[in-house]
Amino acid sequence: MSFHGWWRSSLLMLLVATAVEAGWRERVPEWDAGVRGGIAEVPVVREIEPAALRAGGSEWIQAAIAEVEDRGAVLLPAGDYILKAPIHLAPGVVLRGRGMGRTTLIFDIPPPEEDGESVRPAYGAVRFAGKREKREIPIKGGHRKGSTSLVMEAGHGLAEGDLILVFSENDPGLMYTEERWDASWALQSIAQIVAVAAVDGERIELDVPLRLNYRADLDPRIRRIQPLENAGLESMTIRGAVGFNDTLVGVEASLNCWVKEVETVFTGRGHIWVNFSRHITVSG
Repeated sequence: MSFHGWWRSSLLMLLVATAVEAGWRERVPEWDAGVRGGIAEVPVVREIEPAALRAGGSEWIQAAIAEVEDRGAVLLPAGDYILKAPIHLAPGVVLRGRGMGRTTLIFDIPPPEEDGESVRPAYGAVRFAGKREKREIPIKGGHRKGSTSLVMEAGHGLAEGDLILVFSENDPGLMYTEERWDASWALQSIAQIVAVAAVDGERIELDVPLRLNYRADLDPRIRRIQPLENAGLESMTIRGAVGFNDTLVGVEASLNCWVKEVETVFTGRGHIWVNFSRHITVSG
């Protein structure tokens, strides 16, 4: 190593050490994503033939998904198939192809309509879509980093096992350093999804500590989530047709769901969009 290379490496190590000593790590939340317990092997309970898929397209896939009771996989045939409507996954259902490049779903669908609602269903050609309730419940205390207990407004109606979104307004001094960052899609960027472990009057216990501080002057509150759970998308290629202007895979308000061995090609927005969800795995 040359003197200049040694000098730069030493300087970098000094800067990192100084940043850690100065509390840099205190501003970085711990990250623990992924399906709890790993991705399960889900048996095939419905299989769609090539002729049926070519004739019925999205409707056939949606009907097969609806026929799955409790838990199971819908197996698609090899080949290229043009679909004219998005696919909505259901709890416990896996949509599985014969492999990347072998089963290809080509989506020729119009772009989603922007309705301006703060709570909306997931966009995407293939959609994992739970629900976020519109009601917002103020947090009265406990909203500090490391806390596992929150004091809620009276009459909150929360119960053990509820999945909730903890959030607040953005800090304008940190977030809106440029006018372009004050955008509707970036509202309430400080947030975390947790589960209610216990309820004692106005106090609720959380299953994990809060990763961030929520300032009282930024209106900390929660919104309950009704998640789509234990759904998966596996072993296929998903492609947008010419002019496609949507996300290919949209994951919204979901829990313990996965996208595995899926190739995404040509998108007008995101390839895989994960929003307001918890314990999600995206893997090759």
